[in-house]
Amino acid sequence: MTVRPTGFSVLRAGRGSFLLHRRATLVATLLGAALAVAAVVYLCVGESFVGPGEVVRVLAGQPSPDEFVVGTLRMPRLVVGLLAAPPSASPDPSSRPWRATRSPVRT
Repeated sequence: MTVRPTGFSVLRAGRGSFLLHRRATLVATLLGAALAVAAVVYLCVGESFVGPGEVVRVLAGQPSPDEFVVGTLRMPRLVVGLLAAPPSASPDPSSRPWRATRSPVRT
């Protein structure tokens, strides 16, 4: 008989199983959904507004008159922003590449 800790769920997939913390899973899901909504809003807003439906169409690969604006102009900036943000958001100062160091030259 296996005892499962309180607040955890077991996810079984094939021969493996995973112990998931329910609250952490819920928070991660909600943060992922908030990030997706923020990304769509970012792709909508600019010099010319593009509707959320058109943004979703472009992301799904369907033809759209706004494909150039969303896919070519705004999407690369979003991707670079998402890839560049995690190192700068880290609370560990040693993970920042721009960390100030002491100069080896003494005067």
